[in-house]
Amino acid sequence: MKIIFLLISSLFIFTINAQNKIGSFTTDKGETIDVYENKDNIVDLDLASRMIIKGNVILTSEKLIYFDASNKVKKIKQHKVELLNFDGRTFKNLPITKIGQKRLHEIFIENDKYILTNYSSTLGNYFYIFNKNDMKIVKKKTHHSLKKKDDYKSLDKIIKKYFSNCPEIFDQIKQNIRNLDYAWKDANGNWLIKNNMFNGFVNYKCN
Repeated sequence: MKIIFLLISSLFIFTINAQNKIGSFTTDKGETIDVYENKDNIVDLDLASRMIIKGNVILTSEKLIYFDASNKVKKIKQHKVELLNFDGRTFKNLPITKIGQKRLHEIFIENDKYILTNYSSTLGNYFYIFNKNDMKIVKKKTHHSLKKKDDYKSLDKIIKKYFSNCPEIFDQIKQNIRNLDYAWKDANGNWLIKNNMFNGFVNYKCN
């Protein structure tokens, strides 16, 4: 009976301490690595001033920081990650310049011909549009969510051109621009990195 009690207690403790898997990524060498929740809300203080995305997965402009099954912090350079999936979000390794420098882009919207992605840096969010056939850039680095007038212009001059078969997204983007807060500094004067223009778009596929 004592042995059974110890086994049950050990199982209970293991269950309490077990990490929840929240996603995975594939490296440029074909290895698949699981990603776990940031159980203790750990923040890498050495990189805190450069974090673009924080939570279960942390992204800086150059690195992916994640947590293994033991809740240990792990780091890998973005250009070594081919595909990242977590919390329903998808990031793909794609160029940020025409000379081939690559980083992780989040996929926001796609239709039968094009993919609209987002690349985040310490200076803000930028959207790109890629041709799905050859994954070449057809619309390079465009800053968004900084000024309302610029986002309206991008919608009319760019988004509607490449996603003309997706009229359902236009009203949502207009609502985002019209209703969301475009303040670009907080009360302490710190730079805010926002995704206002494409708020709510995650792996959206046009009908």
